[in-house]
Formats: sequence, structure tokens, C-alpha cells
Amino acid sequence: MKFSAIATSYLISLAAAAPQGIEKDATWTLSDVSANSTPGFNGALTTSYSLTITTDVSHQTAHCQAESHETGAPLGALPKTKCDPDVFAFSWTPKGQGASDGYTLEVYDATTKQHATHDIPADQIKDRPFVINDVHPHYYAGPSQFKVKTQLD
Repeated sequence: MKFSAIATSYLISLAAAAPQGIEKDATWTLSDVSANSTPGFNGALTTSYSLTITTDVSHQTAHCQAESHETGAPLGALPKTKCDPDVFAFSWTPKGQGASDGYTLEVYDATTKQHATHDIPADQIKDRPFVINDVHPHYYAGPSQFKVKTQLD
């Protein structure tokens, strides 16, 4: 009887400590979304990216910032890059030749194996009104906050 009570108590504590199920097709909020390029000498390009991910169920927040030196598109390209906390990551990928079809912003959660994508149309990438090294810098001019639906990997 004593063993049964201990075993039952142990199993109940394990169940209480187990992580909650992953909500399929959850919604995350992306905010403070920005991307800005700065042309350098000899065709060099530095692009800075920044965004905040907030999960709607657990209200977990991740801050994402990175720089890329990829050329060939107005706002470069960024491979999967870790955020803070590093269970989250994001990428910024051009679509079409020279991002002629815009970009895809993708965010990931390594713990829950969820990801979400957001298409950025080409018309949301704008030129700055000034020139640096004979080139106009570019920036993301779309909404700075929006919601994305997640999927399981």
C-alpha cells in the first residue's frame, strides 16, 4: 500500500511537471520588424535586421538582431540566425532574381519545432532618398508589426 501511494504521488508530480502540448497552428506576433542596407566600397553591402517574436500562448519573447554582408539583392540575405534566447531563430531570404519577387521572413522555435513564414512583397522594399558610394541604401517599408501562423516542422 505504501509503495502504491508513493508511485501514484510520483506519477502525478511527473504529469504536473510535463510541458504542455504544442498548440498546432499557433499565432505569433512579430514586432519592431526592420531591415536597412548600407552600401560600402566596391559593391559591398551591409544589411541590418531586427525583430521581436512573441508567442501568443506562452507569451515568450525573443529579440532577434543580425547583420549580413550578402550582396545581389537590395536587402541582402540572412541564413538561419539565432535570436535571444537562442531557441528562436530567423532568416531573411530573397525571392526571384535580385529579390524581384520580394523576400521571405521565416522564424523558428527549436524547442517546439514550430516555424512561421511571412512573405514580404517587393513593393515594401524602398530606396532611401540619398546616395552612399553612388548607390541608394534600401529599407523595409512594410508593417513593423503583424501576426504569423506557425506550423510544426
